[in-house]
Amino acid sequence: MGGRLLSEAEGYQILQNAGIVVPDWAMVSTKEEAVAAAEKIGYPVVCKISSPDISHKSEVGGVITGITGPEMLQQEYEALLERVRTTRPEAHINGVLIVRQVQSGTELFIGGTTDPSFGKVLSFGTGGTLVELWKDISLRLLPVDQAKASAMIDDTRISAVVAGFRGAPALDRNALTEMIIRVASVFENNPDIQAFDINPFLLYESGATAVDARFITDDQNQPDDHTNETKPPLPDHIFSPRSIAVVGASATPGKIGYFILQNLLPFEGAIYPINPHNSEILGKKTYATLSAIPDTPDWVIISVPAHAVPKVLEDAGIAGVKFVVIISAGFRETGSEGAALEKEIQSIAAKYGIRFAGPNCLGLMLPHQNLNATFAPVLPRPGPVAFISQSGAIISAVSDWEVVRDIGASAIV
Repeated sequence: MGGRLLSEAEGYQILQNAGIVVPDWAMVSTKEEAVAAAEKIGYPVVCKISSPDISHKSEVGGVITGITGPEMLQQEYEALLERVRTTRPEAHINGVLIVRQVQSGTELFIGGTTDPSFGKVLSFGTGGTLVELWKDISLRLLPVDQAKASAMIDDTRISAVVAGFRGAPALDRNALTEMIIRVASVFENNPDIQAFDINPFLLYESGATAVDARFITDDQNQPDDHTNETKPPLPDHIFSPRSIAVVGASATPGKIGYFILQNLLPFEGAIYPINPHNSEILGKKTYATLSAIPDTPDWVIISVPAHAVPKVLEDAGIAGVKFVVIISAGFRETGSEGAALEKEIQSIAAKYGIRFAGPNCLGLMLPHQNLNATFAPVLPRPGPVAFISQSGAIISAVSDWEVVRDIGASAIV
């Protein structure tokens, strides 16, 4: 996964700010600083290498435990640096983390990742070095409340140990639940955190402590210049359009612009295909540009290559259009160039007060108006339930499921 790996010290600070217990720690750059830090923290301590290029410190000999005094600390400090430099000579070293060694406990794991379809997903389960071998993990979409956190615990085999297995004392389930909720809140409320794992965190009969923490931030997911601007209100006709323009309408069967226009034909409102190379598509008169349309459409659907979207959006803004559906792909999901293009269309939309769905989306369905503004072939019957999803594949599957079950939908976005 791309992004910047935060130092463990930065990870500790994130957790500490959220009220999560971490061991006393200090970042140092010399063995003299290490000794001074250890004297303040109290022995025994652990030495850990800090490098953005090393995600698994133990694999390169970058972790030393059980250091009980200053002489041992100085020896292990120098040996650790020499070992890491030999093993990973290309790695940039920020320094060494001196951490108070905590008492052993039951090793657990809390992690999170950002799924392209479902968004932020939290995971919990058995931790330690064998986490990938045991795969004792439960998952939940954010947000996570007390009920979800409790259910996550119950879904795992390690829950039996938490409850007190074969006469062993029960562990602090309340502290565990609270820790899951706090970590979930950190993940949910920090859009720049792309992924993280806390492994292990130690659970005791009373309390819990996070021992190791890795956070990966998404440098592309920074607030845009217009983030704090007041968004324009949703247009009154967003769910009751009277006219729709399709920029990128195609006369070629198999192209997305063809499918979209074909799906729109049952719609009773005005339809304006925009295509400078055809005079008519599927029985509808075409127009070379948005400015050639006789009135201002309530919706504009864009299905053109990504690089052409900003110009189309600018034309829509000049024409006074207030709602746009951007079907086109090729934006932030493709990398830094696409992300820059996405910021450009966000800026254009903010400039003209345009609200838009997309980019890289399936579109919208309004069964009550017989309106299928997508390239999916099936429109559900009208019904009482609206459905919103980040995933076009899920939208298509749900649409099919609703038709089969004869449930119907009021809107699908």
